[in-house]
Amino acid sequence: MPAKHSATEASLVAHAMTSAKNRVWDDARLMGAAVVVLAALAYVNALGNGLVWDDPIVLTRQLLAFQSVRDLIFLPRNIPQFSPDYYRPLTVASYLIDRAVAGSSPFMFHFSVVLWHVVATYLVFRLGLVLFQSSSVPAPAAGLAAALFAVHPIHTESVAWGAGRSDVLACAFVLAAAMVYLSKTVQSPTSKVHRQVQSPKSKVQSGSTEAGGSKQGLTIWRAAGAAVLVLAGALAKETAVVFFVLLPFSDLLFKRPAAPIAPPVRRSERRRASATAAPAAPQWLAWLPFAAAMALYLVLRRASLGGVLGEAGEGSRDVASRLLGAVGLYIAKLVLPLRQCAYISDLPAAPLTLIGIGVLLLGLVAAGLLYLWQRGERTQFFLLLWIAASLAPSLAIVIKIPAAPVAERYLYIPSVGYCLLLGYGIIRALARMNTPVVRAAVLAGIAVVLVAATAATRQRNGVWRSNLTLWEDTAAKNLSNGLPMRSLAAAYQQRGEAARAAAHFQQALQRHNDTAGLVTIYNNLGSLAMVAKNLDEAERNYRAALARQPQMPDALFNLALISLTRAKEDGSHDEKWKQDEARKARQVLDQAQRLSPLDPDIPLALGETLRILGETGGARAQYERALQLGLPAVNEKAVRAVLAELP
Repeated sequence: MPAKHSATEASLVAHAMTSAKNRVWDDARLMGAAVVVLAALAYVNALGNGLVWDDPIVLTRQLLAFQSVRDLIFLPRNIPQFSPDYYRPLTVASYLIDRAVAGSSPFMFHFSVVLWHVVATYLVFRLGLVLFQSSSVPAPAAGLAAALFAVHPIHTESVAWGAGRSDVLACAFVLAAAMVYLSKTVQSPTSKVHRQVQSPKSKVQSGSTEAGGSKQGLTIWRAAGAAVLVLAGALAKETAVVFFVLLPFSDLLFKRPAAPIAPPVRRSERRRASATAAPAAPQWLAWLPFAAAMALYLVLRRASLGGVLGEAGEGSRDVASRLLGAVGLYIAKLVLPLRQCAYISDLPAAPLTLIGIGVLLLGLVAAGLLYLWQRGERTQFFLLLWIAASLAPSLAIVIKIPAAPVAERYLYIPSVGYCLLLGYGIIRALARMNTPVVRAAVLAGIAVVLVAATAATRQRNGVWRSNLTLWEDTAAKNLSNGLPMRSLAAAYQQRGEAARAAAHFQQALQRHNDTAGLVTIYNNLGSLAMVAKNLDEAERNYRAALARQPQMPDALFNLALISLTRAKEDGSHDEKWKQDEARKARQVLDQAQRLSPLDPDIPLALGETLRILGETGGARAQYERALQLGLPAVNEKAVRAVLAELP
């Protein structure tokens, strides 16, 4: 009878545990669905955004260089306006998929990024379940963290801007990698009780499996899967490389799952189980896939770019103070993203302020890490490391590109750690509150924050709707750098408002501009004069641009167009003068083509020039080259008509 009573009691306990586990999973499913809906709701209005900033360059110029899978892995040379430091095959592949599905449609260009953000939000939730499962409130903590991540306004630059997607893609892959890898080390609080109520037979079998090769084999395969996912993240954006180190390092923080508790068994059974159990493999074997994946990434990057680190940057003075200013700015925007700006060129510069901020931040981080370590709060410790490690690569931009040292999109991956840390802390504090009124007030406050953040995100999405709205907002907030103002001028130029465009270009000249910025301004002023048929003024501006950057393909191309226009339309000169102008155009276009061989406009203009010079064979070859590189539909039709007329 006692034995029967004990078995019945164990059965009831097992049933109760199963029911509790099912309720947890039901809650998790509902919360997972809720955060997915919240992420979609926050960014659904971004689907109506147009192509802004670098979007048209990506779709109409850079993607023309990628003709095969090999081009994704080993980047072609001379991609127009492509950073020499970028090695992002998966990001480029996502652009190509968008174009294959919907051409140059802005909707698809934005839909894919919003979809990836929704996926990333759900993965934040699932990672929270893994990290917080040893607490009493894993689903609420993970749900709140994912909700904060879904609507955090700092993400708008990454999600509402089509070309800002690299951080979103990389984040989704590293989240999946962390979820896969950490699920082997973070243990559920119910697992020990559940093992205690298993049958003796299942316990003996489970014990032999846990101690044997199957467990270690599963661990290594799990590590290999996580390493591949981190590699995918690094192929989307370089900052993901830190997770090749951070995830294996987590083994030093989190304990392995405890071995199953087995009941007393006969000595002969224990001997048989021991004889069939394989020796436990050392932990470092699970780190080998990460080392191999990182080595492969570095080899591919070096083979494609010619070096691991890319080209040397511009350099910067006062590196220490600028780094402290960048860290302070990033933390401030992560906690409270006020006065968001698409182009940030200035950092806090007061030395005493910077020293105070730096000492305070470092002191708080060190004290926080020490406190968490002493209390055994390994999860919070890991999340602080996530923030610091994923932000560290972006600090190199402070030194490499001092004109634009920080950007809000760099906070997308670090915000995962921040949102998980904040969500966990709030739910833990809420669970300890015994006063219903206080709990209700806190819940109401959480609801207000989520609603306000959603509204702020949707409002910020509207800023990215067009070049005009983006640069009006940015030029009003960045009063020192010329880029926002000259970009606003270019937006007016695209709208056909030549007078306003010229006035804003002149205002941009009064702000700080680097050489490339001055070249852009003079080149666009030349184009405005060209449209107004003022060829002499256009030539002066193009030559002013080339005086600052002699190897600029766009300015060379535009200068050649002046000679080509004169050769075709100037009726005040004889035929010899027109032929001389055509030869000038040909000489400059040849130089531009050597500098930018993948720009289809250059062979198109060369074909027209050679046709004027009577070289029909060369003209045909250049027209066919332009068609091969890719032209807009209207231009393609016109070129094919010309080819049909050529002898």
